Amino acid sequence: MKLLFRLIVASVMLSAITGYVYFSDGGRYKADLEAYLSEISGYKIGINGEIEWLILPALGLSAQNIRATDASEDISIGKLTLNAHIDNIFAALESWQIHRFVLEDVKVESEGSKMILSKLILTDFSPDTASPFVADLAYVRANPEASRDNFNLNGLLTFTALERSNSDHRIRVRFADTVLKSAYATGICSGEVTDNIGLGDPIGDDDNALLPVDSILAFNAEFNCELNKIDADGFALENGNLTFGQTEGKGEMSLSFDDFFGGKFQTTASVNANLVPIAWDISLNGSDIDSRKLFALTESKLKWQAPLSVEGNFKMLGNTEKTLTQSVIGSANFNGGQGSINVSQFKKAIILVNQLVNADKPVAELPDQLQYNNLTVAWTIQGEANTLVVALDNLKAKASGSIQFLTGNLSLSGEALIHTPKPGQQIRLTPILLDTAIPFNCEGKLDEPACKPNTKAVGKMLIQILKNSQQGKVKEKLDKVIEEQVPEQFKDAAKQLLNLFGR
Repeated sequence: MKLLFRLIVASVMLSAITGYVYFSDGGRYKADLEAYLSEISGYKIGINGEIEWLILPALGLSAQNIRATDASEDISIGKLTLNAHIDNIFAALESWQIHRFVLEDVKVESEGSKMILSKLILTDFSPDTASPFVADLAYVRANPEASRDNFNLNGLLTFTALERSNSDHRIRVRFADTVLKSAYATGICSGEVTDNIGLGDPIGDDDNALLPVDSILAFNAEFNCELNKIDADGFALENGNLTFGQTEGKGEMSLSFDDFFGGKFQTTASVNANLVPIAWDISLNGSDIDSRKLFALTESKLKWQAPLSVEGNFKMLGNTEKTLTQSVIGSANFNGGQGSINVSQFKKAIILVNQLVNADKPVAELPDQLQYNNLTVAWTIQGEANTLVVALDNLKAKASGSIQFLTGNLSLSGEALIHTPKPGQQIRLTPILLDTAIPFNCEGKLDEPACKPNTKAVGKMLIQILKNSQQGKVKEKLDKVIEEQVPEQFKDAAKQLLNLFGR
């Protein structure tokens, strides 16, 4: 990306050399051109193809097969074409005009990624003036299985060479009214980019890196996009707003929707690429989201219909999916309001518990699609260790265990407690098990886990309940005998004696 901006100003200044060799053989001056471009751009430049001087439609040059390298990037340029309108070949840079500047077949390879610029066309260009531009580019990670992301940009670009007294930044590029088109999003963007120099040695990235760290450190950026459409796994989201700001490797992005599956949603992410490992902080909040529309994107069979609210914050370290999932720490709270949800799997579980005590009713009366009054979920996470606390009307459950996000597998164990139902609450259980913690396990896939009671633990629990029940009956009989048959002066002594035997 550095070369993209620096070659523009370098090409303008090259016109001075063009004037010098205008009637000469361009090939004789390759070494001079390479040295000059290297000095201007900050890259080691090699021109391996032909150089041709152009007269019509305007003074210019064409160069092919250009190679540019530095410590972190390897860049090849298929062809560079420059046509300039120059009133005075030796005039100040500010008075120069470029009729047309074209870069074709550019490949920028850096650690962990590749940018492919099929074509950049810049017309009617002069410094500090908004100029029309069109760019077709693609981004590909170095991972062989990574997909190619294609983008088209069409708008206005303003190029400014900063004062030499500014030792940290040499170039600023502003873009306005720029139409973005890609497979993921369309919209209109505005913003600016400035280069950073002297930030030290390149860090280098893993092949599976999510962010190109060296490229991030090379620029400061700030932009805003009004997105007409975003494709989220085949579902179109409309009217989103994206803001991004980055200064010396510290960036913050915010993405918000006023209509997110019928509600509102916003997520904010801050990233510090100066740290090793990279530090992430992600927060999200949403309200009045139609759960039915949201879950339609998954294979879940919950058939959940409710206004969903969510808020959460997560911190992570690293730059690959694996390191992020291993390091994530955070929490989220979900509120399902009042609605309905499929509880057929839960119904099978409590029917099984009831069968252990030979009680069928009233569980069989529970509908598969439960109309509930309140549903909340609290989730805390530390790496693969997770804890979930669920409250569904008179059902309270807590589970903890492993959730592996990369594979989508989970293994949780916990306890569920059903309180005596109040009017309007449909979850019921045999009276002997009400207000009793029932152990359960959940295994399988994250989108549809299989949860069932821990029958071995439930069996031991029932034995203890029955034992306690029998002890209670014996106690009642002994108390009755003491009251009716033991003389008054010996009653207290008899009760104390029975207590010694665990009455």
